[in-house]
Amino acid sequence: MKHGRGARVPAQDVAANQHLVKMGLRFNSSLIAETGQAASPHDIATILGFGASAICPISVHNRVITDFV
Repeated sequence: MKHGRGARVPAQDVAANQHLVKMGLRFNSSLIAETGQAASPHDIATILGFGASAICPISVHNRVITDFV
């Protein structure tokens, strides 16, 4: 995240999903939600339900980078 900018909310992924559907491009693309806001199974299910193809939790991603790279 750049300094001075807030975190992107998963609701913006919904807008991207709807735009791709209207353009007829949704099935030719994948939306991967990178978020630090998914804290429960309900959050994960909601993000997937709103159109994300996959979720990359930032805390898990950072742990892998620090432990295995």
